[in-house]
Amino acid sequence: MRAREKTSLLRVTLVGALTTFTTLRLPAAEPAPGPLPAGLLECRKEADDARRLACFDREIARAAPSAEQRFGYRGEVARESLDREKAAAPALERLQAKVQSISTTASGDWVATLDNGQVWIQVPTGTRFSLRVGDEVTITPGALGSFLLSKGSGGSSVRVRRRR
Repeated sequence: MRAREKTSLLRVTLVGALTTFTTLRLPAAEPAPGPLPAGLLECRKEADDARRLACFDREIARAAPSAEQRFGYRGEVARESLDREKAAAPALERLQAKVQSISTTASGDWVATLDNGQVWIQVPTGTRFSLRVGDEVTITPGALGSFLLSKGSGGSSVRVRRRR
């Protein structure tokens, strides 16, 4: 192989690696939603700021497991507990909302803020999907943990992921 061909091959490899690296998007770590203890819910009703803060501090201290309770909480024991919590939690089959605002990313994909406060971003697929403020949208689970957004009563859809 000549030096010129090696240089050209190296460039193609580097461009491919950089393209892969820059398009790799890792999801932001977000806390999983779960049921709040009744005591915490009661604290929200307190009007006085100092008392409300003291109430929250007290209830959080009660809710946190002690070091003794956390000891040995791994593997099968932890999985069983998580499975029970997941089975008890209500699950939505679809989310319906109205688009409140739209912005675009540097790559031209849109970012939609819904009337429930959630923010969803279009997954780059090369598919053109028109979305406007005020559109009624439905988001449904797709394959392998993905989500699909469609307008109105169905029709075409586009892959999205939740940003916030």
